[in-house]
Amino acid sequence: MSLDILRNHTFPPSSEQDWIEAVERSLKGKGIDSLRKDTYENITLKPLYSERTQELGQPGTAPYTRGIGKNEFWICQENRGENAEIVKEAVVKGIECGENTISFKADSLQPEEVKELLADLPIEDYPIFIQANAAQQAIMEGNQAFRGAVTRDLMMEWVQAGGLPLNEQAELADWFSFIDKWRQNKPEVKTVLVDTVPYHEAGADAAREIAYALAAGVEYMNAAKSNGMEPVDLAESMIFSFAIDSQFFMQIGKLRAARRLWSAVGQAYGIQECKMAIHAKTSMRNKSSYDRHVNLLRTSNEAFAALAGGCQYITVVPFDAMLTEGSSLGIRMARNIVHILDKEAGVRQTEDPGGGSYYLEELTDELCEKAWIHFLELERGGGMLAGLRKGRIQAEISELARIRLENVSLRKEKIIGVNVYANPSEGRSDVRVQLPSASGAEKRKEIIPLKPISLSSEFEVIRSMNLTWQDKGLRERIALACIGDLKAYKPYMDFAKEIMAAGGLSYQLAEGLRNLKDIEEFASQPTTIHLIICGNEEDLQGELSALSLDPQIRIYTVGEFQESAKYKQIDRSVDIIEWLTVLSSTQEVEA
Repeated sequence: MSLDILRNHTFPPSSEQDWIEAVERSLKGKGIDSLRKDTYENITLKPLYSERTQELGQPGTAPYTRGIGKNEFWICQENRGENAEIVKEAVVKGIECGENTISFKADSLQPEEVKELLADLPIEDYPIFIQANAAQQAIMEGNQAFRGAVTRDLMMEWVQAGGLPLNEQAELADWFSFIDKWRQNKPEVKTVLVDTVPYHEAGADAAREIAYALAAGVEYMNAAKSNGMEPVDLAESMIFSFAIDSQFFMQIGKLRAARRLWSAVGQAYGIQECKMAIHAKTSMRNKSSYDRHVNLLRTSNEAFAALAGGCQYITVVPFDAMLTEGSSLGIRMARNIVHILDKEAGVRQTEDPGGGSYYLEELTDELCEKAWIHFLELERGGGMLAGLRKGRIQAEISELARIRLENVSLRKEKIIGVNVYANPSEGRSDVRVQLPSASGAEKRKEIIPLKPISLSSEFEVIRSMNLTWQDKGLRERIALACIGDLKAYKPYMDFAKEIMAAGGLSYQLAEGLRNLKDIEEFASQPTTIHLIICGNEEDLQGELSALSLDPQIRIYTVGEFQESAKYKQIDRSVDIIEWLTVLSSTQEVEA
């Protein structure tokens, strides 16, 4: 075929219906709806998204869906330590290794320590990003020349402590009086943080995280306005912090939708250019202490989503941050993930790289719709503080957390190294214990605190107890019997082995058994407590119900067995945590 013919060749037009019919042929009997997937946000993800006619707009223009026009970001690692000297060493090391911000959390330091620390750091050469909390006022009154952000989220401090002050409005008034005064001296320094990370870590979905951010921002807007501070001034002083998990496009859409809706909120306060500055932090709730190097894949994916979503500040949590003793390798790799995305992947070369994607644009629209509904419900209920005071917000997050943990237990949500592809011989991890925040000595009105979840926690607790994998004698406690031909029983055997690996359970294995006598002989060891039979019942000579075994032995079937069988049928709909708990109760547990 000549080049001219190729140039003039056109493909016949195809409709969406043609595509659907072609897909359904490949699905062999399943309908196109089988490819749809529902999310925690009650958004249905479709297998195909088509061209849209809406005008996209330009980055840097209202409503800022595509970015606020500042295609730059600051690396804000959470350098922390028991004292100022340790924090200083971490910050200096970070700068030497490529961090472009003096960044640390001040929660473990006294206000005077923070002031002394800043005096020893090159604040004239680098911007600062300090989550200052109670040390904010001392830092701001220190007469030190710096630029960047010294932030505090007063409401989140109350939530984390599990107690509201006796007079919330009076404390907010004092705070905003100070914020307004300092803004007049250093208008370029951001001071107010709206931190949604704890909501995320407790189980919230993307739509609710946006709604909580908007509601908290409105709460601060109203408090500032009541105390004589102009809303436009407050908006310029704010940073919104979001956690980013591994749902790549959902997280990009979350940041895009949050900017759009905050711009709409600003319009209600008469702010024509209400830009949302975003700090993004990689999530902790989906990280695992076992097979923890997989966390590098998760954090890389999350950092990519954060930068593609248009954040201005980014914190990448080290892959081993959940351990009592983190490593310098974890810190270095967390920092370098950002450098690789910037210098090698070139994420920063384009603002809003996903803009125009049919899928991402529709996902952003749907997130805006869902988040706005939640936000209006909060406002009708009295706002953010009222929702927290009455426990409504905590209750809905708790229900989401329950559903998430249940989905992990059912393996509807898979975590590599935890409930799939687990290495049962891996030793126990020394996991950091999170102690609840103290509410202080002053009198407070108690509220329900947020409780962070770890999606892998239930599997990891079971696995940390079952340190018997190398003990051959203990393998006889669980007998895994596979009947028939390899081709028939292998899928069921692999399923059972994978589940036991997720629980760190040892077992004995027999393959190709054909009759009841073989099974009885295999399970005749006096130490056998559980018998798991894998395969198809039609491959067995004799009725399974005729097995003659010690009545103390618990029998389970995995595969094609009659529903009327008296033994427990295990399939992918079974709560794996419950099954592992039963199996583990007969293992020797190491404290």
